Amino acid sequence: MSHFLVTTPLKETWPTDNSKILFLGEWCLLYYEKKSLSSVNGHVLDYHWDDRNKLYNDYKYIQKIYEQLLILLSYQLNTIHNVDHSVRYWRILVGPWLGYFLQILFDRWSSLTQAMNSYEIDNTIILDYESEHFIPKGMDDFHEYYISDEWNHFVYGEILKMAGEVSLSYQNPEQVQIENKINNTNHNFSLKKILKSVLNNLSYLNRDNDYFFISTQLPKLLQLKLELKLNQFPIIRFSRQVPNKKPDLKKRSWELNPTNDSDFVRISTKLISKFLPTVYLEGYKSLIEIVQNLTWPKRPKAIWTSDSHYDDDVFKAWSANKIEHGSKLIIGQHGGHFGIGRWYFLEEHEISISDKYFSWGWTDNSIPKVIPVGQLKNKKPLTFDYSNQKKLLMVCLSMPRYSYHMYSVIVASQYLDYLNQQFLFVKSLKKSIQNKLIIRLYNKDYGWEQENRWKDKFPNIQLDNGKKNMESLIIGSRLYVSTYNATTYLESLTMNIPTIIFWNHNHWEIRESAKPYFEKMKKVGIFHDNPVSAARQINSVWDDVDKWWSSNEVSEVVKIFCNRFSKIYKNPLKKIIKEIKN
Repeated sequence: MSHFLVTTPLKETWPTDNSKILFLGEWCLLYYEKKSLSSVNGHVLDYHWDDRNKLYNDYKYIQKIYEQLLILLSYQLNTIHNVDHSVRYWRILVGPWLGYFLQILFDRWSSLTQAMNSYEIDNTIILDYESEHFIPKGMDDFHEYYISDEWNHFVYGEILKMAGEVSLSYQNPEQVQIENKINNTNHNFSLKKILKSVLNNLSYLNRDNDYFFISTQLPKLLQLKLELKLNQFPIIRFSRQVPNKKPDLKKRSWELNPTNDSDFVRISTKLISKFLPTVYLEGYKSLIEIVQNLTWPKRPKAIWTSDSHYDDDVFKAWSANKIEHGSKLIIGQHGGHFGIGRWYFLEEHEISISDKYFSWGWTDNSIPKVIPVGQLKNKKPLTFDYSNQKKLLMVCLSMPRYSYHMYSVIVASQYLDYLNQQFLFVKSLKKSIQNKLIIRLYNKDYGWEQENRWKDKFPNIQLDNGKKNMESLIIGSRLYVSTYNATTYLESLTMNIPTIIFWNHNHWEIRESAKPYFEKMKKVGIFHDNPVSAARQINSVWDDVDKWWSSNEVSEVVKIFCNRFSKIYKNPLKKIIKEIKN
């Protein structure tokens, strides 16, 4: 039987007759429309990355393609801009976007390939967008594009055009809607902008060879002390906005020419030029002018950041140039999953561009540049009687409906499996404890309708919208429950908060070197690989959390785990200064 292909929830791309629909993924079916969709004649394609072995092997394959195309793109950009920068320069500047784009594109291509190979598809509707609407200014803008239904629909359409295997019907979209959703920028003048301007102007107090710090994640006071100990004027720095240049499609007719001629590589080499942010092409000259006019040090001994190397294209261009002239780049770990997850593109990228990588405690014998300096957020153990607190706090996650960069986490529709595990956990708690539970929702919803899903399942559940101060919620709680592999449980364990961790080990794979630490936590009831076990542990210790948490066995395991993944140094600056100067 033939099917009509639907790639996103955009209703103008759905058939108006009773055609049998093949929905490309769960992202097509929005929760608040579930009642009206009950009569739709269709079904959802199985998600290709539900096979986690395929996901991991695809990641390794994409990384090989990334390395090949990065070299070719570096050569292409050098030629276009009449410069002669190293591959490392372009890895720092354009590498994050290229890595994200290839991983995103491979997922979209794989879903379409699976659909075309598994079903007879007789038609699909393509909204005839103008391509310049989907070219971001820079990496920061790009994050808003790849989570949108319009951008993803456009990408699916571009792939289908090149595949040439499906009949395409074109329809004019509502262009104004897209501009409002994606290209709208807030230019409000605010006190915050004035403060940033004042602090940036203090950069005139720099010496040319000062150490440079931006977005280190160190507490502000600790960073000020660090700079004073290095005998330089302490400055809190902020970067500038990237130039806002319109795409020039005539400059985007080039393609990369790799030796690998697989279908995916062929498609990706044609689309890189069509989606490349303007800051790397049309706006590159203006970007360099901004960099040259910065009042930052001319010859910094070393540059340290824990955040700006992703999205801050001005910083990336400046630091890449300084590194080519002898400065050292230090990247600091900025959260969880690092050193724990089985694969992580951002971790690989950070290590590849840095001269030194400051971890929160973990090491890797095969990578000498990974140096433990301790937990940079300066969290400290708290001391209070947990059993006097009445609340149970569970922190939940939301992820984009469409996949983005790759690491060992839930991907796309696997969020629904994750959410069902949370529901099972709550159901398995004693009723008296359920009544004390606070669910902290993720502060971005991504169209999953988290709140409505929870309220439909548990009408009386207490929800926090993710905007309250996290530390105040923790201090008012008897137990803290972490449900995903990220920063949250590292901080709670470091703060000596009684913590229960659970997740599906098939969706949150950890690397071999981390497994012994989680096995230890599993033996003492902290870590669980299923929600029922986690709930049982809470049911058993709830009336005397202190007895369990303060036991020698639990305390020793928490100490060992934190020493590995969230270490506290008595004098962190001494360790940091030694490594910065070395």
